[in-house]
Amino acid sequence: MKKTILTLAMAITMGSAWAAKAWNMPITITQPDGTTITVFQHGDEDFSWYTSLDGTILNRIGNTFTPITESKEAFFAKAKKIRRANVMRREPVQGSSQAIFPHTGSPKALVILAEYQDKKFSIKDPKRSFNQYLNKEEGKQEEFGYRESKNYGSVRQYFSEMSNGQFTPQFDIVGPVTLPEDMTYYGGTSSKGNDERTAQMVVDACELVKDSVDFSLYDSNNDGYVDLVYVIYAGYGQSMGAANNTVWPQATYVRSQAEYNGKKIYRAGVNNELIGNENTFNGEPAITGLGLFIHEFSHCLGLPDFYASTLTSSIYDNQGMEDWSVMDNGIYKYNGWIPTAYTAWEREAMGWNTIETLTQPQQLAMENIDYGGKAYRIRNSSYADNQDGKDEYFIIQRIQNQGWNSQLGSNKQKLDGLMVYHVDYNPSDFSTSYNNVNNVVGHPKMGMVPADGKLISSYRVSNQEITNEEYSTQLLGDIYGDSTISAKTTFEQSANIPNSQWWTEGDEVKLYNIHLHDNGILYVDFNKEIASTGINTVDKSSQDKAIYSINGTKVGYDFDLLPKGIYIIGGKKVAK
Repeated sequence: MKKTILTLAMAITMGSAWAAKAWNMPITITQPDGTTITVFQHGDEDFSWYTSLDGTILNRIGNTFTPITESKEAFFAKAKKIRRANVMRREPVQGSSQAIFPHTGSPKALVILAEYQDKKFSIKDPKRSFNQYLNKEEGKQEEFGYRESKNYGSVRQYFSEMSNGQFTPQFDIVGPVTLPEDMTYYGGTSSKGNDERTAQMVVDACELVKDSVDFSLYDSNNDGYVDLVYVIYAGYGQSMGAANNTVWPQATYVRSQAEYNGKKIYRAGVNNELIGNENTFNGEPAITGLGLFIHEFSHCLGLPDFYASTLTSSIYDNQGMEDWSVMDNGIYKYNGWIPTAYTAWEREAMGWNTIETLTQPQQLAMENIDYGGKAYRIRNSSYADNQDGKDEYFIIQRIQNQGWNSQLGSNKQKLDGLMVYHVDYNPSDFSTSYNNVNNVVGHPKMGMVPADGKLISSYRVSNQEITNEEYSTQLLGDIYGDSTISAKTTFEQSANIPNSQWWTEGDEVKLYNIHLHDNGILYVDFNKEIASTGINTVDKSSQDKAIYSINGTKVGYDFDLLPKGIYIIGGKKVAK
């Protein structure tokens, strides 16, 4: 393929992006002289840097690492100036826009497998492996020699379960195709610290498949724009420690005048074929985790990042959601093979459920939302009218380390309790055009209210202050309940736990008797102590009587009418 075929598209293509945070695990790199070095990576696509095990900031050119020659203060002062937000012209989640991929039904997305002139796919049959990675409808992935079976289900299964069967996207895979340029052309890091030609990669890939793909099939609302083009590129990605001539996985906008079957390209995403870097798993190639695709695809659905992304805010505790959200560090649970499930807020933002707002003191019987249970909103009374789109509230939901959440906390500890998080909603901050949810130090707008008083930042692992195991274990202390490591059975704003105070003055909130009963139900008293046992005053009408399939799809209410199989009823498996 001649490099001149895309001259027009190259001249008019531009893009902006938002991306996954850097993997916080130690990364071992073999340098050109044969020596190995273990480093930690920090930041995200907008600006990233490396440190040695002793905390020295390092320059990276290819796979060669050298200490910076300037002071740490000067380095970060410069970094702050060049770190730019990749501006996205996009509406908030609650709005509607041509830029947001559909949230319901089985919309189609075009996925192009693309390799470079100088870097080919390591997976022998990438189309086969990524078809099950994206589209497998049930069960584990088949093992083809690249650790495919490590992934828990598929992308389609994830979204089917998060939406109770309301959203089952279909990914049409084409390729592999060979891009007209080498890897460095697309992934080389610019002087401003970001990839230079990611959007160009998308346009080049589209040009290569335009004669075999009918792009009009991917415009579900017929607005003249393809809903989504996603490129999975050969090799490793920069977010997990690969060389800085690789591409950082990201969602992006492409602004090009090129048309395909009368449709323009606008919304796009890209991510890598393989997990880690050349030294991960002793150099044996392994397919990338589902978490990476799910995180970037979630941006295409309208969700912002919930990690602190500025240099000043990212190093602070109590500043985000950490492992509790796939839009934060939950992307990398079990190397990304088992990413964190959507929170109740994220599911409501997609329109898949409605969180009930509590107004009167009562006792709640809490079931896991993954098995038909409910989450609840406790709204700041000052926002009762909610006329300007702003809002403030707590969300409470039961959380267990099961299913997609099986990797939360330490594998050595059972997790079953109440998760409390504080939302200070502002449409502009939560839009992906601004993507500024948790960047104000001390005022996260989507943040955990940790039972033990501290939500540790994952950057403490990158800074070698704690190990990854210590980080995972301490997260267990964030959850309330007598069966949890915190053993904290009350939540009172007067206790002054981080993120527990209203940002705008409102009525005080109290939760009492957070108790896991022998019957398997988690009981919570809202704004009034009702019973210590939590069994006598349960409102049976508040319990969800729906029946779900084993993959989380709601199948009805009458058990007698269902065929033989295994179902979830009241949070428990029942065989017929």
